[in-house]
Amino acid sequence: MTMRSIKDYVQQLVALCILSVICSGCVATLQHQGSEKLQSIQPTPTCRRQKVVVANIGDVREERDNSIGAGVSYWLPIFIYAGDQTKQRLPVAHYLAESLTKDLSVVGIDASLLNDSYLHVSQGEADKQAKIANADFLVVTKVTDGKTNFWGFILIPFFEPVWTKVGLEIVVIPQKDVPIKSETIRIFHKEVEWYFAKLTIFDAIFDAPIFGRHWHSTAWGKTVISDALAMAVEQIVAELEKY
Repeated sequence: MTMRSIKDYVQQLVALCILSVICSGCVATLQHQGSEKLQSIQPTPTCRRQKVVVANIGDVREERDNSIGAGVSYWLPIFIYAGDQTKQRLPVAHYLAESLTKDLSVVGIDASLLNDSYLHVSQGEADKQAKIANADFLVVTKVTDGKTNFWGFILIPFFEPVWTKVGLEIVVIPQKDVPIKSETIRIFHKEVEWYFAKLTIFDAIFDAPIFGRHWHSTAWGKTVISDALAMAVEQIVAELEKY
């Protein structure tokens, strides 16, 4: 290798590193796809006739409301934020509440989302709006955890571990007088996914800008988060069938 080719290689490497830094705050477009686990959930005919409204009442994480994770390739960090189909900021709490509503509809529940914007509502406002909507049940959701992380490990030549976790608190509140007390449903799900990412151990530095958004979009739109929401749907249906 000549001195000129070495110089060109170094310049290309520096350029890619600069590009990586520029991309260190990236937006991943989220589009929910229901888990296959929903197919096994079969509500009773009585349960299907109940009118359910879902309300997002907030996000207690310390991160920004649309933060879905971060990764590091060697020393280079990248932060990933959720965006909708128009690349606009998408709060995690709204995304999860909306996705849960869609999944409830998929299994046959008459469900609708109370929030008509990306803003969350208070518990009191949710109760008020549920009564105005003449709902049989109000389902309130609160995000307690949610993050995807990866690290371009030097000692794993060809594969990248990407781990995701999500936590939700959900309460099913009947809108008619019943003797049964509402119970809080706590969902916590985490999973490690492995991706083929590196041609050599030396290109791990580029994992973040090249693959980071795709890994986050997959975990939050198709796999880990979708499975967690299916768990939530199963427990919500079980609660509805108590009344």
